[in-house]
Amino acid sequence: MFRKAVIIGVGQIGASVGMNLVAKKMAKEVIGVGRDPGNLREALRRKAIHRGVPVAAWRAMPLQQNDLIVLATPVRTIRDLLKTMPKGPMILDVGSTKSTIVAEASKRRLRFIGCHPIAGSEIPGAKAAEKDLFRGKVCLVTPSVASSKKDVALVRRLWTRLGARVEIMTPAAHDRVMAAFSHLPHVLAYSLIGFVSGAPLTGVPKSLFAGLGSFRSATRVAASSPQMWRDIFIENRNAVLSSLDKWIKEVGVLRRLIARRDAAGLRRYLSRSQKNRLRVS
Repeated sequence: MFRKAVIIGVGQIGASVGMNLVAKKMAKEVIGVGRDPGNLREALRRKAIHRGVPVAAWRAMPLQQNDLIVLATPVRTIRDLLKTMPKGPMILDVGSTKSTIVAEASKRRLRFIGCHPIAGSEIPGAKAAEKDLFRGKVCLVTPSVASSKKDVALVRRLWTRLGARVEIMTPAAHDRVMAAFSHLPHVLAYSLIGFVSGAPLTGVPKSLFAGLGSFRSATRVAASSPQMWRDIFIENRNAVLSSLDKWIKEVGVLRRLIARRDAAGLRRYLSRSQKNRLRVS
């Protein structure tokens, strides 16, 4: 599909893309770009790239129209990188916010398609990459009004070959949906850990937390990259704040039911929540 693929940011997602490009021979050469030589070596060892180069070196590469650039860094870095991207190659990103990124690419008239594969875990780095990471998962693709149908079809074909199911959305719709279903849960996980960390824990055995499955499940994503989630919260702050305000009102409803010892009301509320949760299982 491509003569050369340059992956900037060879973390879990970037390296997983690279593993597919290498194994399925979707690019003649796959080059990883990153600041951590150890992580680049790990990506090379795991056959996610053919070679790794430092950040300062990749811009000297001659890139053509049939080349691919994958931006797999934190979202604010993606936006900054777009300011100096070449205009010939196909460029896509894998970030969790879209509106500001797509707007920057459109302003510069780049050949760019925004992408967000809904895959991965809180574990960082090439060591967490998996060739089947995208298999059976959804990849949200957010073209701009200026995106060509040919480029959208090319990107759709790429993700389909990686095993993902592609859904097309506008950047604004993407950010609203992700604020409610992904970004808000991360806010809750980080704040729950903050609450527990500030509570008096003297005398509480560590073994207790190992048995609290609900606590571990609710806070699992708080182990994610602080830099990545700092950028997501800032870049998508309006949609995140809107979702957070609505959630605070919802918590108020539950608090009032508990405060009033409203057993019947609590049962109705919890039963409704249980049914809605089972619908999305």
